[in-house]
Formats: sequence, structure tokens, C-alpha cells
Amino acid sequence: MSYPSKIGRPLIVPAFLACLLLATLASIPSPAAAGPSNLTVYGWVYDSAGNPLEGADILVQVMAGSNPTEPGTTNSEGYYQVEFDLADWQIGDTVRTTATYNTIEDYEEAVATSSTMVNIDIHFAFEIPEFGSLPGVLVATLMVGAVAVFAVRKRQA
Repeated sequence: MSYPSKIGRPLIVPAFLACLLLATLASIPSPAAAGPSNLTVYGWVYDSAGNPLEGADILVQVMAGSNPTEPGTTNSEGYYQVEFDLADWQIGDTVRTTATYNTIEDYEEAVATSSTMVNIDIHFAFEIPEFGSLPGVLVATLMVGAVAVFAVRKRQA
């Protein structure tokens, strides 16, 4: 069955434009997928000798959107865990964990995936003086001694 040419030609241009519009819409990337559920970020914090650090302050931040943060503290095994709500993260977001211990700070990052669990361990690369240990006592003694010598010399001048 053939159509009269008067009807067929006017339909070609709108059909072509419709196909072009659909192809354009199909090529637009979809927004990043939101997380499938809450995001759990966990890990361990260690000193330079590999010993777990109890009582390190933790701040976990999703580095996207409104940059939501969740605080935490490490337990006796150096372990921490925080959770973000579904609305606070998306698959592909960078997650940063910052650990602070005795005013010393270090951080590590990872990328959130659809697994909803992100492990971020922090290993301090420098020595953290423990004032309950022999090296810590020696450091504290030297610091106090240096302050005392400086004070005496200043007083004599």
C-alpha cells in the first residue's frame, strides 16, 4: 500500500526531529546513583609501630554535596565506626577519615561504592610520644629541663 506523496513528505521531517530528540536525550548521562542504603565507614588507627591507638578523635567527611561529617573515637583496639544516612552520600563520593591523637593529625581517603561499607585505616607515619613509656618520660624530662634552663638564663640576664 502506498501513501500519497502529499501525506508522506510532511511526516518525514517531524519523524526525523523526534528521532534526533530521542537520541540526544539518551546520550545525556544520568546523575550519579544515590547510595542504596546508609553508608558505614569503619577502620583502625595505628601508631608508627603498628600499635592500635585508643582515644583518637575521628572525623569522617563525605567530600561532596553539603560535605556531611560524622565524629567518632577509637576504642581500645583502635577501631572506629560511623554511619551516614542514605541522603548524605552517593556512589563514587570520596570519603575522608581524619584521626587526631595528641594534637597530631593524619587522614586517609577512599571512594564509596555500592557495597555501603568503606574501610579506611590510618597508620601514623611519625612517632607519637607516649608519656607513660620510657621514651616518653625522657622526652618530657628534656622538654621541662630545656624550659627550666631557658628561664634561669633569662632571669640572670
